[in-house]
Amino acid sequence: MTPPPASKRKRPPPSRHGLIFGGDALYQVLAQLSKDRDGEFTTNELAAAISRTPEHTRREIEKLIELDVLKEVRRDRKTRIYALTPTPLSEELLDLPELLVRQLGRYRRP
Repeated sequence: MTPPPASKRKRPPPSRHGLIFGGDALYQVLAQLSKDRDGEFTTNELAAAISRTPEHTRREIEKLIELDVLKEVRRDRKTRIYALTPTPLSEELLDLPELLVRQLGRYRRP
């Protein structure tokens, strides 16, 4: 009996930068947020900046809300507007992308 063909992976493995987070999306979110730490943003704005879908970006935002790194600051009709929370964890997490670039080199999306 012949073995079944190897399954094809639908997406590439994470970059070296994304390995620490289990994938590139969270790394990309943190890298983008670290560029503008004082600004407010919507899911769609962040998704466009990192070239991800709003649904995927929303899942990453929800993780960061759970850790008290982000918070919803207001709503404009149905649009939620987020900002960083001033916590020690926020500062440390937003320093990670720069540290990873210094150690691993420039990030390249797989």
